[in-house]
Amino acid sequence: MKRFRYGFDPVCVSAWALYALNRFVIKPQVGPGFFHSHFNDVLVIPAALPWLLWSYRLFGWRADDRAPTWREVGAHTVIWAVICEGAGPWMMPQYGVADGWDVVAYAVGAAVAWVIWNRGGRAVE
Repeated sequence: MKRFRYGFDPVCVSAWALYALNRFVIKPQVGPGFFHSHFNDVLVIPAALPWLLWSYRLFGWRADDRAPTWREVGAHTVIWAVICEGAGPWMMPQYGVADGWDVVAYAVGAAVAWVIWNRGGRAVE
């Protein structure tokens, strides 16, 4: 089993780099559309989950350093969607409205990240 590198994992680093590229280069140059509305949502799980799993490892809530399992990726995707597209807009409507396409973007980013993290038969579950 190859050790997962958490925040230094290439998928995580790439997600942060793509976020910065979108924020500072792409968005100022393009009009409304995918890069303004959903591109960063695709990056949520690849950028955030490794750091969450690292904190779980520090607290002893995660027993090993393997790549994220489909359960970890799936659970965090659902939790993120419920908080950001359900509870958040309901509790604080001044900050935005729920968008089902955001949930699709979270799921697509999560699925692609999981496949990359577990390529080569490294998945245990």
